[in-house]
Amino acid sequence: MFNLSRLLLILIISASSVSGQDSTASSVDRLRETLKQNPDDRRVRYDLARSYLHRHQFAEASELYKGLFREKHCTGEELKVYAVARMMEHTSKVITWRLFSKVPVIDQLQKEMPEAKQALEEVLSVTPDDAEARFLLAIFHKIDGDKSRAEMLLKQVIEEEPGLKPLFFEDPWIELAALYREKQRPEEASALLQKRVTLDSTDTWPMVAMALTFLDRQQDGDASGYFLRGLRHIREVQNIDKLYEEASPIATPEETATWEQLVNTDDKANFLRLFWKKRDPNPVDEINERWAEHYRRLKRARDQYPKIRPPYYDDRGYVYIRYGAPDHSYPGDRDLSWVYDEEDAFFDFVDVGGGFYELRPLTDAIPSGVMGADRLTYLHDLVAARRNLHPFYEQTASKIESQLNRTHAEASSRQLAANLAGAALQFEQSYNVRAANLRVRDRFVYDTGAPTIAINADVTSFKSFSGSRLDFSFMVPIEQLHDLPVATRDRSSFLTVRMRLLDSLYQEIQYIERTYEHTTVDSSDEGDYVILDEFRSLAAPGQYLLALDLRNNNDEKIGIYKISARVRDYSSPNLQLSDIQNASFVSEVGAADRFVKPETHLRVVPNPAGYKTRGKPLTVYYEIYNLTLDNDNKSSYEISYTIKPEGQTFFKRLFGGKKGSVSITTRKSGARVTEHEYSGFDLSALLPGKYMLRIRVKDLLSSSEVQRSIPIRLQ
Repeated sequence: MFNLSRLLLILIISASSVSGQDSTASSVDRLRETLKQNPDDRRVRYDLARSYLHRHQFAEASELYKGLFREKHCTGEELKVYAVARMMEHTSKVITWRLFSKVPVIDQLQKEMPEAKQALEEVLSVTPDDAEARFLLAIFHKIDGDKSRAEMLLKQVIEEEPGLKPLFFEDPWIELAALYREKQRPEEASALLQKRVTLDSTDTWPMVAMALTFLDRQQDGDASGYFLRGLRHIREVQNIDKLYEEASPIATPEETATWEQLVNTDDKANFLRLFWKKRDPNPVDEINERWAEHYRRLKRARDQYPKIRPPYYDDRGYVYIRYGAPDHSYPGDRDLSWVYDEEDAFFDFVDVGGGFYELRPLTDAIPSGVMGADRLTYLHDLVAARRNLHPFYEQTASKIESQLNRTHAEASSRQLAANLAGAALQFEQSYNVRAANLRVRDRFVYDTGAPTIAINADVTSFKSFSGSRLDFSFMVPIEQLHDLPVATRDRSSFLTVRMRLLDSLYQEIQYIERTYEHTTVDSSDEGDYVILDEFRSLAAPGQYLLALDLRNNNDEKIGIYKISARVRDYSSPNLQLSDIQNASFVSEVGAADRFVKPETHLRVVPNPAGYKTRGKPLTVYYEIYNLTLDNDNKSSYEISYTIKPEGQTFFKRLFGGKKGSVSITTRKSGARVTEHEYSGFDLSALLPGKYMLRIRVKDLLSSSEVQRSIPIRLQ
């Protein structure tokens, strides 16, 4: 028996890979009118047939040559166009027959395909070396189910004319690779496409096809890499459009609007690269887990919930692509319901004919012959059958039952039918409102493979000798780590931290990897046991993404984090202030280590947690730039520190108690335009809670002022 999903795949490839997509409705109309006036114009007939094929009007294309073919008046090029039209026409019909009847598909193919094969054999009888005709004959056998014959012919075409660019379908390399995938031979498909990549390095579309072969082999890292590399130089706009069509179910309205404004193929490729990069749950590793899961869902949607026209799946496939498999389902005669527990979401589908399901209210599953009061009873039965799936069905069934009981008790026999019909209409309207307001979000849960831990992190921006610098610090309590002691070391474990800094276009700026050996401790031990470190990176002003991957010595991912970071622009000659960094303590040292700030002798041990315990001083570090110097090369400036409760309004102070505040002002002088400052504050008089620390610097020589603020948590 012919596999419908494979047939659909062939139709998808052909429909999305046809070249010359400029055949608009107006051009078809012009060609049709010209041919009507000049029916013997072979060129116009040929162009019109190709235009029909581009528009998937296969029956119209075959009709143009049906008479000429039977009268033996077709050229070789016309015969090939006619063969494609006949194959695609009957492919569409076979799918329809399969969905609407029980007629065996292979029988229909044997009855309806002979003319396509005959046309191709006529071409080869006249020009045996016509590689395109041989290629199309291979496609015929592929559709007809003779995959061995198709494989042999495709190999011949590749050997005789490896650079063949057929008018329709993919090139023979990609078609043969797709055939290998259908025959569960992904390794051979990968090897074949690797050769195709070396054949023409200026077209990276085969890399996209190769990505899917690695996905078949569960090699998600290689698959992700080839997919992104494949976006670099895709020539044909219809290929890049196909990739967006596949991604569009999870696109936001803003992304859809942006895509519709793009014309250039390179711009579209960059859009798709960013589209998938920003959805990558772990940008540190080589796998884009969200992309891999999406294409697995897409394949299943097309296999299990097929539809003739793009996107080649019905509404069940759409929900499946966005949500994945349902937690519960209920299949009715012409209806289906899916429930997702965690999202508290439920979806009703109704068969609209031929096995195609649409998202519709269950009222649409009521047969058209059921009228008036009977509709309410029918709706009750539909809902009551689902009452254990979700509270909505239970509540709705109970409401209908109450309505039925009340109406029977209160209404006379004359009024009964009218009242029940009115109640049915009311419930149907409520269902229709729910269907109209339905929103299908995107659900994807990234499994790191191990329980995750919480870390404290801080990002600060400073001026550097060449522009701007980003300092990133993090802290991990050892007691939270999932320790795996090394057998040869007593209670010793390892933590590997990988950090990737990405710009706003998700281009890598820096990659750092460090491994920490630590000794396991019991949670009952007193003291602070942490892994504390700081990374630095020179970076241009702008927005960045810091991605962290924490693994223990069993290579379990125990922490995946994405942190937004902003690098300030310090190029202005005006007075400027760096970000304020929380510190555990600051000391002056001679020898440099990882905590010594560049161009200073200050060792600033960061406090990325951002909170302090009452009784311990609050320490912060910051830098002042572009101070004015007088004639003696001296600076003079004033620093004001203010610590106030965060969000403390007048009424909160009046009725909720005053937490208190701290204000300090000091004057300083120096001999440099840049000063590296640190200060400590006694917070013992403040109550626990959230505060804001504001630092204001005034240059007393120029009267310029700048200020920065950071939140402080006191416990």
